[in-house]
Amino acid sequence: MEKTTAGMIFHMGPLANEKVFSETIAKESGLTIQGVAHDDPPERMKPVLDEGLVYQVQSGGGQAITQTGHNGGAAFLARCPKLLAISMPGAGHDGIDVKACTEAGVLVISQAGLNKDAVAQTALAMILSLCRKMIQAHNALRGEGVDDRWNYAGNIMNGRTLGIFGFGHIGQHLANICRAAFDMRILTPHPRKSADEVSMLGAELVSLEEMLSQSDFVVCTAPLNDETENVFDARAFARMKPSAYFITVGRGGIHDEDALAVALRDGEIQGAGLDVWKMEPPAQDHPLMNLPNVYVNPHVGGISDEGTAMLNIEAVRQIIATVSGARPPRLVNGAAWPLYCKRFETIMGFPAAKSA
Repeated sequence: MEKTTAGMIFHMGPLANEKVFSETIAKESGLTIQGVAHDDPPERMKPVLDEGLVYQVQSGGGQAITQTGHNGGAAFLARCPKLLAISMPGAGHDGIDVKACTEAGVLVISQAGLNKDAVAQTALAMILSLCRKMIQAHNALRGEGVDDRWNYAGNIMNGRTLGIFGFGHIGQHLANICRAAFDMRILTPHPRKSADEVSMLGAELVSLEEMLSQSDFVVCTAPLNDETENVFDARAFARMKPSAYFITVGRGGIHDEDALAVALRDGEIQGAGLDVWKMEPPAQDHPLMNLPNVYVNPHVGGISDEGTAMLNIEAVRQIIATVSGARPPRLVNGAAWPLYCKRFETIMGFPAAKSA
């Protein structure tokens, strides 16, 4: 990869596998990295924001950047006159004010699809653990003991129906695994895909209501946005089979946690697997934390040693493309490109690629 022009990347808080990120930056470019803390005083923060070309968001930092205002909103962007892009550590960008960035000509870059193996495997592990009652058996054996092992017989997954809400990189990958390994029928609602497109991907396009009522497992892999917020509410859980399971590896806020707790306690659904929460980590007294038929994770579904290294390497490559004036391949807000090109030439002194 060609050396790029010099400039600064900044981040607030620790980066996941920061060593890989830093070493790749040093090897592939002339860029420097500057770390600051969200609560640093203005005299420490100002010179970094004045000169930073790219803001690399810390892994799991969505709530921190929202609470501190470092989320790409207009007020934050006004403090970053040279900012060309905000780079996300993973697929999600729900913590970023994408609209404000687009209006300011600042690119938002994600690493969508690169951690699909880890997330899909986490969802599958939850499905298997719940279906086979592995959590209950594990807790019983390590607790008071098992009197009758038939209480933990569980069910097999073969031939069951899997509903996937969010049929993107992760959803399609999970569907391929479950169809190939367990001959599962795949259902998905999708507002922007035709029935033929979904059929070519090995699934059936259905309404949300049909997916809920027919699925043995409902898995949410969707991002959080205006279309998906609170989709899984009390009415949604009431439409599911009493024998069904709800699993989410998408984002907190797509499911109503209180409504899910009620549905589980009242037997409206059989169990749940949760990797994401509205507030992370959840409080120990959260109503979902101590239910025996719930598998809980602290938002680690997308984390793996191999995957995190790959995410860092790809983030660096996209950053280098951005400060070189090339269009990054995983650009979230393509509408920002024309204004970005104008700003790029003013800031960097040479033109960006004009093709979109």
